Amino acid sequence: MGSPNPRWIRDTTETSKHSEESVGNEVDFPAVYFLDHDAFLRSQISLPFPSLVLDQGIHSTFNKASVISKKYFSWVHLWMPILSKSKWKHLTGSLAQPAPDVKILLFAMKTLLWTPSERVTSRQPRNKDYAELKKHLSRAEAAGSLSLELLQAWILTTIYEFAHGIYPAAYLSIGTCARYGMALGLDIQDCASGQISVASDIQEEKRRAWWSIIILHRVISPASDGPDPRPGDLLPVHDQDWDDGKFNQGANQPVSAPSSTDMGMLARLAQSAFLLGRVYKWKTQPTGDVRVRLSDKLQLDGKLHALLNLTHEEGNTRFMAICPQTALYFSALALLHSDDSVPRSLPITNKVLFMSNDQYSNHEGETGKTAIQRLQFLHQIANESCTGLSRFFRKDQWAFEKSSPLLLHWTYVIAMAYLQIGNCLRGFQKFSVAGDEFTQYIAGYVQEADLGVQMMKRKFTLLGYHWSAAETYLKIIQAREAENSPQV
Repeated sequence: MGSPNPRWIRDTTETSKHSEESVGNEVDFPAVYFLDHDAFLRSQISLPFPSLVLDQGIHSTFNKASVISKKYFSWVHLWMPILSKSKWKHLTGSLAQPAPDVKILLFAMKTLLWTPSERVTSRQPRNKDYAELKKHLSRAEAAGSLSLELLQAWILTTIYEFAHGIYPAAYLSIGTCARYGMALGLDIQDCASGQISVASDIQEEKRRAWWSIIILHRVISPASDGPDPRPGDLLPVHDQDWDDGKFNQGANQPVSAPSSTDMGMLARLAQSAFLLGRVYKWKTQPTGDVRVRLSDKLQLDGKLHALLNLTHEEGNTRFMAICPQTALYFSALALLHSDDSVPRSLPITNKVLFMSNDQYSNHEGETGKTAIQRLQFLHQIANESCTGLSRFFRKDQWAFEKSSPLLLHWTYVIAMAYLQIGNCLRGFQKFSVAGDEFTQYIAGYVQEADLGVQMMKRKFTLLGYHWSAAETYLKIIQAREAENSPQV
């Protein structure tokens, strides 16, 4: 679908006094826009201009546009760059006469900037600003408003809900974002197989909004059907080039292209979301051919490890180890190998195999080998994830404050890996002879796994300064620890 003019919503100087008055935004939206979009385009009719009434709190926030924008672009924009800095400066300049959708977007930015550490009396994310924002988004929907700015407001609201553990709102909101984006035609992208058009700022901004929806959908609602990008869909250009306005024809690469240092953070985050989607499809929609399935798995594993290697090559200079794409890589790897019996790419040492064969019968020995090899695989993922943990303990607050809430799920996945390692090996301890070499080996492994869990819990404590969902994840980990049951 073609998108309507984003400036087609008229502002109103009137502010609502009662909620009942604000619902009365009447609009005769042409149903043909959705029923037969080609007929709508041929008719050359214009979309209506609904009058959207805003409360005084939304209007007054615009007086702080400069302060809010500065804080937003120095923090949120670094890990989710979906707003055009140049266009936003124009929309909020001293001579600007912003439409209601722009004011709602600014209010969404303000809401997302809230952190629980700022409030001593209340850490409740379902606060007044959040309620006000949701009310106006619902009001805009009822009025038939469609614009890129309103979609961006929905995306920021979804991030807020996910980061602060507001459910089922986050689950429902990401679905709204996907449908809203399709209504604007953002899912219809230029493909690498065709002619790549000259990138414009507005085209790039739309592309970034659509990829952010795909990324969030992979994290918030991975098991449900969502936007499914094609291999030829174009990635965002390098983030710095976009901010500087230096991108040009051919700057966008397809999502299936090999990752490189020339790609920006959002482009590689989009690639990781694309691969995570492929892993979910591989997991939930198996083919009947075992050989084809194994081949697909090896290809996915190779691509994920290649992206991880590239990420860590840059980690020392660009803090890439704490960037959100790493979280999705590890999540995809953990899912890809979650049912592995013996990950042969990481063979266990002959010494441990020998001890295992000595201690158990053939059947038990094979079970022991399988369990230990799988634990070593999970152990490697867990250790790799901690390469960025030291950055959170440094006195450089810049690194921590810029961290994305997408790291929350990654941290939980690794914590579960450590718990699985510890619980499973405790089960083997019950059948070991006290004081023998194998028991000592297991005891050391259990101790290291327990330490890993504590490190992840500490990481959640730090993330909790900004994202309330960290507290929920901590409670889940504590509940898992209390179960104290072996998991293989």
